[in-house]
Amino acid sequence: MRLLAACVVVFACHHSDPAPATLPSNQAPPAPAPMVAQPAASTGVAACDELLGRYERYFECDKFKQSGSAAVAATRDGVTAMKQGFAQLTDAPAAAKDAAREGCTQAIDALTRSARAMGCAL
Repeated sequence: MRLLAACVVVFACHHSDPAPATLPSNQAPPAPAPMVAQPAASTGVAACDELLGRYERYFECDKFKQSGSAAVAATRDGVTAMKQGFAQLTDAPAAAKDAAREGCTQAIDALTRSARAMGCAL
């Protein structure tokens, strides 16, 4: 399950926002929807649940936020892809879960080292 390890690596990508829509001058823009953290569904592998939780804490670190919007967006995209892959773990055979556990444990270690180097505590 080396694919899992590959999913953990996040590559920077070009990100561009679409042009904003133009509102009539007499119409106020709609209020933004409140950001509400949704509880994460269990992956079925505790280490992978832990990894996703640590990423959520990483996203809250001011030092990480200062790394730039492209880096933050690329990391969020990578975590979204991981979550999609992890969704398949709940019904996976034991060998796949064991491989995922190993990959997530290694990813936790790597993320923790990277966050510490940046000045973020997870």
